[in-house]
Amino acid sequence: MSVAISLIPLARSLITDTAARTWEALGPFSLGTRELPYLGSPLSSFVPPNQTHEAFFADLKFGSGDWPSAYGIDGKADWTLFQEDADGWVKVTWNRVDWTNLRGTEGWAGVQFMTLLRTSLILPSTVSPSSLLNQIRTVNFDLTQAHSFALIHKDPTKRSDHVEWHSGDLYTYSTSTPRKHFPSQELGWTEEIESGEYWVLVKALYEIRMFGDPWGEPPTIQFRFGYETIPKSEFVPTSNVQTIFETDALSEDAEMMEGDIGLGDVIQGWIWGNIAGLSLKAEEKQVQVIAATLIERIKGLHVSLAVSSVDIEAYQIRPIPIIIFQTSPLPATITYLSIRLEFSNRSHRPITKRIPVNHRSHWSLPSLRETYPAIRYTFRDVDGTAQYAMALPPLQSGNQTAVLLATHGAGVEAEWSFWTESIRRQKSSWIVFATGKTFVFSHFCPFRLPRSSYSRPFLCTCISLTRSWGYDYHGPSLRNVLQARQSLSAVINLGSPDRVSDWSPHPGTLLIGHSNGGQGAMYLCQRFPDMFQGVVSAAAYLKIQAYVGYSQWTSMHWADPALAGVLMNGLSMWDNDIHASNAAWLPVLLVHGRDDDNVPVWHGREMRSLIGQWTGSLDHVSLYEVPNEGHWFDDILSSNRVQDFLEVNLNKTGLPKEYQKEGFTLTVANPDEMGSKGGWRVVQLNEAGRLARVKLRVFSGGSNITQIKTSNVLTLSLTLEAARRLFPEESPLTATSLQIDDSYVSIDFSSIEAASEHLVFHRSSVTSSWRLISATDSYTLRVYGPIIQILTSQGPLVLITPSCDSTSKHETSVARRIAHDAWVYGRLDTVIICAEQAIKKIQAGDPLMEGSWVVIGLSNSFATELLRSTPITFDGPHSFALRFSDERTSTFDARQNPSTGVLSLHPHPIRPAGLTLLLGGTDPSGLERAYRLFPVRTGTPLLDWVIIGPEADYKGAGGIIGTGFWSRSWTYNPGMSWLSL
Repeated sequence: MSVAISLIPLARSLITDTAARTWEALGPFSLGTRELPYLGSPLSSFVPPNQTHEAFFADLKFGSGDWPSAYGIDGKADWTLFQEDADGWVKVTWNRVDWTNLRGTEGWAGVQFMTLLRTSLILPSTVSPSSLLNQIRTVNFDLTQAHSFALIHKDPTKRSDHVEWHSGDLYTYSTSTPRKHFPSQELGWTEEIESGEYWVLVKALYEIRMFGDPWGEPPTIQFRFGYETIPKSEFVPTSNVQTIFETDALSEDAEMMEGDIGLGDVIQGWIWGNIAGLSLKAEEKQVQVIAATLIERIKGLHVSLAVSSVDIEAYQIRPIPIIIFQTSPLPATITYLSIRLEFSNRSHRPITKRIPVNHRSHWSLPSLRETYPAIRYTFRDVDGTAQYAMALPPLQSGNQTAVLLATHGAGVEAEWSFWTESIRRQKSSWIVFATGKTFVFSHFCPFRLPRSSYSRPFLCTCISLTRSWGYDYHGPSLRNVLQARQSLSAVINLGSPDRVSDWSPHPGTLLIGHSNGGQGAMYLCQRFPDMFQGVVSAAAYLKIQAYVGYSQWTSMHWADPALAGVLMNGLSMWDNDIHASNAAWLPVLLVHGRDDDNVPVWHGREMRSLIGQWTGSLDHVSLYEVPNEGHWFDDILSSNRVQDFLEVNLNKTGLPKEYQKEGFTLTVANPDEMGSKGGWRVVQLNEAGRLARVKLRVFSGGSNITQIKTSNVLTLSLTLEAARRLFPEESPLTATSLQIDDSYVSIDFSSIEAASEHLVFHRSSVTSSWRLISATDSYTLRVYGPIIQILTSQGPLVLITPSCDSTSKHETSVARRIAHDAWVYGRLDTVIICAEQAIKKIQAGDPLMEGSWVVIGLSNSFATELLRSTPITFDGPHSFALRFSDERTSTFDARQNPSTGVLSLHPHPIRPAGLTLLLGGTDPSGLERAYRLFPVRTGTPLLDWVIIGPEADYKGAGGIIGTGFWSRSWTYNPGMSWLSL
């Protein structure tokens, strides 16, 4: 059996050490919103040379020293002890701090803080101390609701020159489905370490988005840490209330995980979605899944892997997409599908999982007219993974109106009935409830969540509650929402043919969302204004910086103001206030409870003002304030006011007539995450990192001139359909003029190729004049960052280490941790391969290599082979160089620049629309520094490239050596960069 020496003693009888643990804590320390990736430790400036700040903290005598803190009395941090409760939870509260004063003067930003904690961990040897063979222990670690943890040996002679930090499951409010012996999370971390005595170091932070407003009470962090040791090749199965395992669901080589996407609902025998999703964790060795089959033969149904194979590194979790082929209805007697996965190594036992089949009647039955629950359907996302969404059918068939696309708030699952019932079922419109890659997998919830508690932590006793926070409907989350909407028609067509035509959805879409989803709905509307007929945005915040301010950033005490200015450009593409012009003239309804204590009502008022100011009219934007209501109330999305707005605007077709009468302004920060407005789209920026704007005016009368004023635009496109609308009275043989800045551009419709859907206008970098370019003209398209855009991948994120052997042990550890973090925060798929394997896959034309690449380590031959012309080059195991536009270079090496990390975006060598990220360090400590900056959450400003040194441990972003955006030709751009050199 597995020996559980746990700090989370849920099953006390199985734990060898049942004593509640004591944690020694030092703090509190001020911390800015999403600043921690830049920081190491507030003690770092006091650390002697040749010692890590982790070892320094571990060796400090409890209660010793005078450590500065902006929050402590007399400017001093306190030492204190915190005891675990009976369930292993640790509550971190600093009662001597005047939190009321801080909240009153600094707002929510003032009550966010960090605490450093430590406790002892003993891993006993399973044999005599003299034996080395069995001294390496396999350990599963769990950290819940804290940022990260690290282990440091108590014996200084056994310490490494660098310390590896592991991300916790920061947003999870409850552990995942309990294992047989230990409540291990699938989001935990598995490591092989030497037996001995260690310090466990934890960075815990109080964040408003996690714990909420403390309301006059001292803000309290609640976290839980635990571990279990597992003998080699002995694993325990995971129990599951909802998904039933067969006897061979446990393999010696892999383990099925919880929170699967599973199947779509079955309507009259037809599965809604031709893809299912499982997830699998490899144990101590790499495994390769090569086949998926049904155990039982079912007429008209078979399955297969959606890809040729799935490689899973040791202790890695990967999603397994399963294609479903169905040619006849599924009998109601089939209540589950038993899917078996087979491995390439025949000595590995196949693993099988039973997936429940949810049979349902058709929604058109009269008895279900008022009570029909939303339908769960699956689809293949742009990254190749299986995802799900919910769909609520209209009350009647035929004469369909626009689809209503709904985005939920943080901490909510799209399938929860309180959410899918919060919007009235529409007469002739489908409603799609998208996930945005935010999941709360709850496998058993004994009572329904009260709607009034939406603005508070949910009071729901769940056996399993696993959260993936997603990306605030940006990047991968945005693509997921759009794919969910696009997939609806195809999913309906999988069903019974006699039902399809009358129920096929309308091509139009109107957005509706609440809280974070309200922000997401506005984000989608502003980035793709021609795609949507309007938006209902309820209880939405303007942008992350306006929700919890960045005023407490330690970094800003140290950073050159020029650096601070450039750095904050890394957040501009997500700012809804900056992009408010894009919602102008679209129907917008803002809904807000006047007593909202989560997202104050001023956010809605400000958005109304901004949109109205862009047009000089408030006719199209309304704010519905509801007195005596807070962040969530029963009819926030179903009131008569909301329903009236929907009924009017779901029936509308075409673009707002004001576009041609009054003109408009299109604002763009990133063309890659931006559609068109009035048919106009910014294809390329003149300078990345700066806003682009296109202002259109149409002169009526006899001039027939459309005037365009641009700022920071290099290439524009206009749909041919929109061009015809601009000049409706023109003969197809007549040339018409556009004025773009100071250039007059003639459009001869007769010369436009029949296959053309867009007119493309390009600005000369020499003369600044504009011209219409033909389909045969060539011009280079640039893909845009910032660094977090690496997560928006067309397939699995490919993590490339220098070699397949033990010489790349550290780089492989970094790859494993990136894979873990991407899974925890966004359920993103990753694959880990070495440089040699990557080159072979490229030569073989393997579609796997079409995903975004992360090239790890300065000694990575893959970088030197394929990325020689990039402005940052890897020159060896301890050296990299920055190349300037005039071919000068600045070299960074371990001797002159110890503990220096680098992250740099570059074009994808084989896929023009893709990105590559180089990630390295001049030494192991520098590589760790670069890893900690790898983006896993929104809100941390990162540009196209960054070089960061050891002073960042206490200066945060003030320790940046250089950062910026590359030029449009991927070279150093002094105008949008900052260097301390």
